[in-house]
Amino acid sequence: MRKNTISESSSTKLISNIVKKIETSSPLQDSIYEEAANYFTQLPEIEKTLATLHQDLTTAQQNLFANSKSENVKKLKHKAEHSLKRIKLFESKLDEERLARLHKLKSICDEILSLCIGQNGDDTNKKIAKLLGTISLRTPEGINLALQYNRQSQHLYQAVLSLKLLDQLLEDKQMGNEYILKRTLPDDTEEIPPFRLEVQIPLIMISLLHNVGICHPIAQQILKGKSGDEDEFRVLNTDERLALLKCNYQQTLNYLTNGLGLDKYVGGSKAEREIFCKKEEEKFVFIRLLLKSALNSKQGIGNLIKVPQIYTSV
Repeated sequence: MRKNTISESSSTKLISNIVKKIETSSPLQDSIYEEAANYFTQLPEIEKTLATLHQDLTTAQQNLFANSKSENVKKLKHKAEHSLKRIKLFESKLDEERLARLHKLKSICDEILSLCIGQNGDDTNKKIAKLLGTISLRTPEGINLALQYNRQSQHLYQAVLSLKLLDQLLEDKQMGNEYILKRTLPDDTEEIPPFRLEVQIPLIMISLLHNVGICHPIAQQILKGKSGDEDEFRVLNTDERLALLKCNYQQTLNYLTNGLGLDKYVGGSKAEREIFCKKEEEKFVFIRLLLKSALNSKQGIGNLIKVPQIYTSV
């Protein structure tokens, strides 16, 4: 009895930590949604800095071209090279931050998947049921606390439902998407199955992030009003709802494309690099398809996101 109690407590803590890694409010500002909010907030300043750096480079190059026969040509050339170097250093810093966000997200997706996948179908169902049950049972008392908790935990809840729905559609032979079907076949040449890396992980990623555009300042203004004192959980009017949906889709796509982007190959093999980059591009096309199709219930593949979203909101 004592062992079971310890095990359940450990499992509950693990699930709680994953919820916090996805969305929480902390001084560290290091959850997925906090990092996205910071990205959106800092984006105007980033764009301004890049524009200034590129303008400095253009000016330096024009001066060099106009004074190519001047005695100061060496100094002008050095200034142009310095401007170019500053751009590369700034872009390298941005790329490191982007990859750090992407790798953190993938790591969390891998944790979620490990919690859901059992040794067989029955074991998987038990794990999923336990995970979903734990999320529900941890709902605090009090309307405000419950609303806050539900908003933070809904991402994990929905991601798990999306995984289960995918498994069910495959089992019932109702999945027609070629990208997914091609990766359901066993591949003994890869250490980690393509289905896990190229289907399940991307599905969890978009399940967690399909509402990340709501972190954008424009979306937050719609939710909380210009003065910031509106109830964000209130029922929005038609105009507010349409504006929020539009902003969320556009900024979610922006974050997926620029805030996260494609992973970077590490190694010296040209052949491996080409394969890696091709797979990354294919995964991103799949993620974009899921996001876009979720807006149209007639496009079946989008239901992997839409159906769990509706169920979770209830």
